[in-house]
Amino acid sequence: MSSTSRSCQSERPALTIKAIRERHAQSDTASVASLSEFSACDHLELTDYSSSDDNSPSSPYSGTSQHDESTSPTRWLRSASESTSKRSVDRVRRTTSATSIKQVEQPTSDPVDRYQVVSEIRKSLFGTVLLARDTVTSTDVAIKLSNTDLAMAGVSLTGCCVMENPVSEAALLQQLPAHPFIVSLQREHLVDNVHWFVMEYMRNGDLFEYLQTGSISARTARRYVRQIAQALLHVHAHKVCHLDVSLENILVDDKLNVKLTDFGVARSFDKQGTSTFPGVSEAAKPGKVRYMAPEMLVGQAFDGCLVDSFAVGVIMFCLLVGSAPFERAHRKDPRWQLIAAGDFQALFDLIGVAGPGASAVDLLKGLLTTADQRLSIAAVLKHAWFSEQLN
Repeated sequence: MSSTSRSCQSERPALTIKAIRERHAQSDTASVASLSEFSACDHLELTDYSSSDDNSPSSPYSGTSQHDESTSPTRWLRSASESTSKRSVDRVRRTTSATSIKQVEQPTSDPVDRYQVVSEIRKSLFGTVLLARDTVTSTDVAIKLSNTDLAMAGVSLTGCCVMENPVSEAALLQQLPAHPFIVSLQREHLVDNVHWFVMEYMRNGDLFEYLQTGSISARTARRYVRQIAQALLHVHAHKVCHLDVSLENILVDDKLNVKLTDFGVARSFDKQGTSTFPGVSEAAKPGKVRYMAPEMLVGQAFDGCLVDSFAVGVIMFCLLVGSAPFERAHRKDPRWQLIAAGDFQALFDLIGVAGPGASAVDLLKGLLTTADQRLSIAAVLKHAWFSEQLN
């Protein structure tokens, strides 16, 4: 988190879906120092996220098919920078090149006329995500609307400094070949200072939310881990590391397959030829603390592909055990101490669960470990767990 983001304080929330998402929305680069504000959770609390946030901006568009400029989502976002600390936006802007915002070709037709907005799905860092009907293709789509002034300045709607840039994310996805387990970017538009990121709509929400419906079988958990790994293998093969792999960034489609999304902090390593990056300070750490590899947490140089592997281990643990493995992968975290020592049975006893089988534990040990011992995604997919018989 930057100095602006560090100034955004919040109450100690319950670790529910809503609370965690609100925390991530404030900044996906939460500082290590801020971790003391949140208590560890023994089990994932999968509560409903349908209630609104009284502190968030009201929905800009409410299920009307007729375009009304007074309620248009673009009108709401055009002046969004005025609702933040304008002084901080202007300060960052003075040091930010306008070329950091990719010039998106102006649409031949107004997308406001093309899409019938049904409802708001959730708030985003620079605007909102809407469910809409594409009147040209007669399909439902999700549209991320982002104020490009804020994105260029690196300042969210709440006034916090953030790393994500939806326009560069769109550019990266355009270069990345399509994959069945990665959400596709259908098209993008730029209307005034509002960027439209149009993608396929996943009516089952994200994997964190999907777990509300109850526990999943070991077989289903394995299928999801395999699909996530296959998506990451594709990403890594094209010289990109995601750096924000999490339950919240895995969507569930109509066929109950998963798709990786949110490449807002992804990095390309095509030009440098290696996926190793210098260590970053608290102000610039990408991703979410709960999924963050230990070397990233302490500011050491990191291999972005192995950082993704570590996050897969966290997700696998959550799917199989129904609990977060730790609050953070740091020596002061008692759960991480057990994992670092390889004593998963003691961890399962602490949580109060039987734990998965020996083969699954072996894979977890190969993922939730230091970078020098961690499995690559290619090695993950060759692990015996994916071929053993499951009940």
